[in-house]
Amino acid sequence: MELNFGITKCLLKENLKPPERKDLPIFTFEEVKQHGKDANRIWVTYKQGVYDITDFIQSHPGGDKILLAAGNSIEPYWLIYAQHKTDEVLELLEELRIGSLSKDELKDSELGK
Repeated sequence: MELNFGITKCLLKENLKPPERKDLPIFTFEEVKQHGKDANRIWVTYKQGVYDITDFIQSHPGGDKILLAAGNSIEPYWLIYAQHKTDEVLELLEELRIGSLSKDELKDSELGK
């Protein structure tokens, strides 16, 4: 999908998926939930990736709306705010990656798709 905003062109991708990272630790959904908006470090998930967004919150163009996903998946919000579906946004998110979700839990979840 392509959107044009004046001189800015945004190519949206429907099936963005973070790379598999065997060099990072594995976390469970329960561990991610412990890093909600009131935690010392704030984590979110996207597909199989786990991300520490704590230091990014003040830079987030949408302000603290990113905290709506704290301790959970950002995927429902990316469905609403389609501007996130670009390679550039995924690259930025990957810089914040600290681990991956357990594959066993992903099999039982819609989030891993």
